[in-house]
Amino acid sequence: MYKHVAGLSKAEVIINKSKFIGTACYVKNAEEARAFVSAVSSKYSDATHNCFAYVSDTLGNELKFSDNGEPSGTAGMPILEVIRNKKLVQTAVVVTRYFGGVKLGAGGLVRAYTDCAAKAIDNGTVVLESKAIDFQLSCDYNVYKVIEKALQSLAHTIQRDIQYTDMVTISLITKVELYDDISKKLIDIANGKIQLEQGEELFFAFPL
Repeated sequence: MYKHVAGLSKAEVIINKSKFIGTACYVKNAEEARAFVSAVSSKYSDATHNCFAYVSDTLGNELKFSDNGEPSGTAGMPILEVIRNKKLVQTAVVVTRYFGGVKLGAGGLVRAYTDCAAKAIDNGTVVLESKAIDFQLSCDYNVYKVIEKALQSLAHTIQRDIQYTDMVTISLITKVELYDDISKKLIDIANGKIQLEQGEELFFAFPL
């Protein structure tokens, strides 16, 4: 299991007239991380600095950071520490700075880049990649209302699709370790009047 941001999120803070723009993004690998950093840097090419950090693999071993002209250790490493402290992987963050004319000092810069990076991540969604199993549930229409209500109360069970034909067929996914318990609950709730078809195991991003 591992955590990462779900997509793209941003935050903006003003500190002593300097504007900091944090942009966080999910990346699958180092190539995507580099492309993301390049895209954000190009978007804000008129900025004073585009500092970044990323952890691009699932184990936390592939990482890179840059101060991009700020004093050494005041930008890239603080951004990386935010990612690490939140125990995230496959996550990249760029913090853009437009200098406002007031120097912040080393400590002020560390706080500013840390704060902006954290807010950019917090403004988005963090998900937990877990081993999962997909399965199909089929039932008659007179059983569906009971099943529909039950599914709303089951944690870590996501409805992916539903088809209405002569029966109702629902495509679902849940964590591997929960499947046996959930399938038993559904069968009991429906008094055995459902059909379950187990699919393949895969990794799936469950919302925290």
